[in-house]
Amino acid sequence: MRAGLETELAERLSGLSRAEAQALSATLERECIARGFTYDREEGGRTPINFLPLPVVISAAERGALQAMGCALRSILVQVLPYVRKHPPLAQLLPLEPEEEAFLARVYSKAQDEDPPLAYRLDVDIDFSDPAWPEKALLYEFNGSSVGGYHYSKVAETMIAEVVARDLKVAVPARVTDGMPDLILGLMRRQATKLGRRRLNVAYIEDRSWTTGITEGPSLAEYFTALGATTVVVDPRELRLKDNDIWAGDLPVDIVYRNMEMRDLVAIEKEEGHLRALEQAFARDQVVSSIWGDFDHKSLWEVLDTPEVQRHLSAGDRAFIKRHVPWTRTMRHAFTRTPERERADLLEYVRQHRDNLVIKPNRGCGGTGVALGPACTSAQWDAAIEAAQKDPGQWVVQTLVKTARRRFPLPAGDGRFELEELYTAYGFVATPDAFGCLGRASRDGVVNVSQGGGIFPVLSRAD
Repeated sequence: MRAGLETELAERLSGLSRAEAQALSATLERECIARGFTYDREEGGRTPINFLPLPVVISAAERGALQAMGCALRSILVQVLPYVRKHPPLAQLLPLEPEEEAFLARVYSKAQDEDPPLAYRLDVDIDFSDPAWPEKALLYEFNGSSVGGYHYSKVAETMIAEVVARDLKVAVPARVTDGMPDLILGLMRRQATKLGRRRLNVAYIEDRSWTTGITEGPSLAEYFTALGATTVVVDPRELRLKDNDIWAGDLPVDIVYRNMEMRDLVAIEKEEGHLRALEQAFARDQVVSSIWGDFDHKSLWEVLDTPEVQRHLSAGDRAFIKRHVPWTRTMRHAFTRTPERERADLLEYVRQHRDNLVIKPNRGCGGTGVALGPACTSAQWDAAIEAAQKDPGQWVVQTLVKTARRRFPLPAGDGRFELEELYTAYGFVATPDAFGCLGRASRDGVVNVSQGGGIFPVLSRAD
């Protein structure tokens, strides 16, 4: 069915007249704005995200493979992260700023080590046209806090059926639509139940002073509220303690969902004093994602490859890491095992293997600062290595994931849709009970919405 629906939509879009194509593009832009499929940019203010009106349709078996992959990695991480923090040589690979360490010391409790509520997104490279993709998929990034895309994935799914397929008179077969927001809601419900809460009131926190970035907070709050979980969007400064409970205005809060990283929170505390209510929520394990979500450094992949951690994992876990986690190292003066499992000087290896490597900020997001080896000159690559050496712990080098490409219908100069090959990336979330996924695509090898990339829906068949 994947080829059937995808091919039919691609042919219908490409066959539209100029007037029909322009009318559909205008409709999609209006719907994006109306449905909160938007992004705040420094220049231009709030703008619709580029919606790519051609889905990828995955089978039940493919969905199950991704779901199993996500659950396997989560199982590994909840074992590894508490262990790593107790072993300084390993903890150094996941560096925090001193203010973050102080914050962590104030809010940590042992209860957070057991089955922590992680609202995460795994970024993965997949070529769905290759039947062997489940063995080849590479998880190149783990996003554990302040994750974007949950609402956008749901909107992308519904716009295919309610706008594109409707206008083109194409039938969209029955599909599974639990999606990202439903999964996060389920995660918050389970955590509330674990803490003995009979209801679910949610404070969705984000810094109201931010003027750029994702805009999905109010839409998610509306969605959660409609499903029985009263949700308000508040600044963390607005939370308060009352009668030994957390409050957001007149709402007693059971779970705090944070669209903020720990370093965002400590920046506020540095200027304005402790966020007492929020710190209490962390200490009580009422925050989703938990503190462990902030250890989503790209160097986490190096941690998983250390002999100390490997010894504590099962043979199955070690095989999973070898198959799906790309070789990654923190940029520093050191000898290490190369992807070929040979011992070598790390920096010298990086200099000599530019065509197969990428240098990234350890904790950055949005694709900023990424140096793709094949796209760099020798001088640019040497400069990236030199800059990384001057900022210990803040940069990693990783085996270059050769991003898959796929053809999408895009508006051409005359307004009609023409097929163009774009780089693709997938982000997904998974629990044993639910799954959600979205696709991103770009002309650039660094695929990111903040840099002008687009989002396309990933539909899961019900069969």
